[in-house]
Amino acid sequence: MLLAYLPAVYRTTANPGLPRELAQFLLLGLACFFWSQVIAQPPAHCQLSHLGRAVYLFLSSAQLRVLGVILGFASAPFYGVRLVDQQIAAGILMVPGVLTDLVVLTVCLYLWLGQDDRRQAGRQRLQPRAG
Repeated sequence: MLLAYLPAVYRTTANPGLPRELAQFLLLGLACFFWSQVIAQPPAHCQLSHLGRAVYLFLSSAQLRVLGVILGFASAPFYGVRLVDQQIAAGILMVPGVLTDLVVLTVCLYLWLGQDDRRQAGRQRLQPRAG
């Protein structure tokens, strides 16, 4: 995904045409693959544990933050836009872009922390009661 932000790739896909359409389909496919590792799509199950999902999301959002910092604090624009527009785009990338990951990361951590409680409750239900 980071390749889409390289100036040469950006210039090629910025104008309407086949390269832009291919890039959009590629990004859509990557997004579907990315989120399929975090959110189970029945009947398939996620291969990652809740903790693994949290680590996966943290690492993916970290790369977006680094890209946002590079774009936001650059002294010259990387693309054919004004520097202030690039800085606004970096802010959008860093705040709302990472916010989605943060919400799902919080849910994954909550589910991971509650796993032991659910296992314990399941064991108690299976044990016969003395009486």
